Order: sequence, then C-alpha cells, then structure tokens
Amino acid sequence: MAEADQHLTRPQPIPNLEAMQNIGRRLAARLDAGDILCLHGSLGAGKSALSRAIISGLCRDIDDIPSPTFTLVQPYLAKAGFEVWHLDLYRLEREEEVLALGIEEAFFEACCLIEWPERITTLLPDSAMHLYLGFGEKEESRILNLSAPDASIHNNAQNDAHNNAQKKLASWLADII
Repeated sequence: MAEADQHLTRPQPIPNLEAMQNIGRRLAARLDAGDILCLHGSLGAGKSALSRAIISGLCRDIDDIPSPTFTLVQPYLAKAGFEVWHLDLYRLEREEEVLALGIEEAFFEACCLIEWPERITTLLPDSAMHLYLGFGEKEESRILNLSAPDASIHNNAQNDAHNNAQKKLASWLADII
C-alpha cells in the first residue's frame, strides 16, 4: 500500500498544539483558491487552532485571527492574492443561512476552511476535502484522520471527485506528517 493510501485509513497522532500549528502552516503552502477543507470534530478538538495556523501560513502579517463563531465567516487575503474564507458554522440553524454570505462563489474563488461542515452537507461540493480531528490519549494530544471515526457521521457518496479530494489531502499529509 502506498504511503498516501495509508494516510487514508490510519489515524495520525498529533502530540501537542505546536505540532498541530506546524501541520497547519505546512498545509497552507499547498492550499489554493478553490480548495475547500472541511474540519470535523467536537468542541475543543483543534479545528480553530488548525484553521488559525493555516490562515497564518497563507496570509501576511495577521496579528489577530478571531473565531468567526458569531459572524459565521471571516475573510482574509492570501499572499498569493486570493481570498481565504474561515467559516465557523457551529451557530448556524439552517444551511440556507450561509447562502446569503456568497459561499457558493467562494467555493470556486477562495480557499475555504470550514468548521462544523456538517451544518451544510448538501451544499458542499464533492471536491471538498474532509479532515477529522479527535482527542488523543494525553490532554494536549489530538488525532487527525481522513475518514469519520463513525461512518454514520459523514456519509458522502463515494464518487470520483470526493475520492480524488481525499487522496490529494492524504498525499499532502503523507509529506507533512
């Protein structure tokens, strides 16, 4: 089995916040306009920490990267000139609410980092990449996975676009971790 394929099935332990931030900064170097990274996990699993590290890696001189929990979206300008949309959909009541933000255009023109993507499952393109974060054995440790720990949590159709997106993310993680 190729190393990237192993990342599709094998959970990756992350020992601490510093390691998570390093992964985020290295992942940022690979993200581009049109990439959609969905971050799944319970409260405190590290979705925001990973998002902040990615944004820090993509954008110039940002001192404060607030969580968009109340605004739903916080846009940034990447060094490469495209927008980066950080979405936190925890408070979203109906997926239609996010349409007013222009998310459909952002899927193609911006790099989107989406926390709580379960809230907009039917709106997500099949090309979206999905990363699952969970708690590790130690207080500061986390687990990264490319598949849902419980298959009933995320039941995306197994089509070519989805599989290719997950393989692309697996390949990146194989180089990073």
